[in-house]
Amino acid sequence: MPITTKGTDLRLTLDSATGLYDIADTDDGNPEEVSDESHAVLVSLYARLGEWFGDQSGSYGSLLHTVTQDSPETASKLEAYALEGLQPLIDERRLRPGPRVRATRIGAGNYRVEVDYETVSGVAGRAAVPVAPVTF
Repeated sequence: MPITTKGTDLRLTLDSATGLYDIADTDDGNPEEVSDESHAVLVSLYARLGEWFGDQSGSYGSLLHTVTQDSPETASKLEAYALEGLQPLIDERRLRPGPRVRATRIGAGNYRVEVDYETVSGVAGRAAVPVAPVTF
């Protein structure tokens, strides 16, 4: 079934067992449509800065992939890179300024970056991405 509403995208869900995202289905088996900017937030975090195929300006994406060492500063670096990755969405007035970002070490060399954000229309959202492997 095609996306039928202008301004919507597909809801993505994180499989906690695999750490991978998948398209969420409705009860009738069709993809679930959302307008909460969750897809844009995930692209901004996952895509390497300037390498996302849909980015003509080279400003989308983050530097999360460049963090390769597990150190006392790793969580703060991940948080800073996530915020930088979200800035184009704030500049385009798709997200309100001040998203809350937390990077949590969930195991040796493995982190989870969580973002709480709000769209300009007032819709609250949360995105979480696993970041690994980080070497010692």
